Amino acid sequence: MDSNFVTKRLLRKQNEIWDEFDSANPSELVHYTCPNGFRSIIESGEIWCTDIKDVNDPLEGDYGLAIIKSVVERSRKRLDEEFAETMMQSPSLFGLKYSWSIYVACFSAGEQPYMWKNYACEHTGFAIAFDHDRIIGGAMGGKKYALFRMLYDRPTQEQRIEATLNHAIAMELTMNLLPAERRRFWMERVAVALIVCASRFKAPKWSREEEFRISVTDPPDIFKFDSEEGRESV
Repeated sequence: MDSNFVTKRLLRKQNEIWDEFDSANPSELVHYTCPNGFRSIIESGEIWCTDIKDVNDPLEGDYGLAIIKSVVERSRKRLDEEFAETMMQSPSLFGLKYSWSIYVACFSAGEQPYMWKNYACEHTGFAIAFDHDRIIGGAMGGKKYALFRMLYDRPTQEQRIEATLNHAIAMELTMNLLPAERRRFWMERVAVALIVCASRFKAPKWSREEEFRISVTDPPDIFKFDSEEGRESV
């Protein structure tokens, strides 16, 4: 099994299923911050990412895992048995927040009163507007960081996971895998594709934030695919 080829095929599918969702982006993204944060950004020219364990939503990552489990439960007869059982028993999204982490910087699609209250120190802070295309350009083709829009609609989230698993099932049928290769395919390669997908999910109650997110990983080698990321300031 050519692991790089398999990984690229799985992640190419991610590009396909997110293409329409990602096709309409605002010209500006707004970052809300308190006075001290604003001063630091202006003086340093940098925005520092926050460990996903420390963001305002304590269910970050756990919510994405719950979506995966709901789909796996319905589809488990069609999935690799060990993979399905592991997913249903897993306490975390493949070790997220325990053995590795995601670091994020959050933006909104435009100015919103809710964000002033909750992220700009009760209206005493600042909103900094950034050009969307320049942020994309700074990502260096995904090698420095990823920028993506968050998805809040649960039925659509489940559809994304279903599409990912259906593609994995179809791929497996075209490959003559030995038992060890089959295990690696599901437990490693499919897992990465699911992480990429589920990391974009948030609970519907957060939808008014209209969040766009810069994301990097630590350790940076956790994902080996076209949009590989490293932990850096941006």
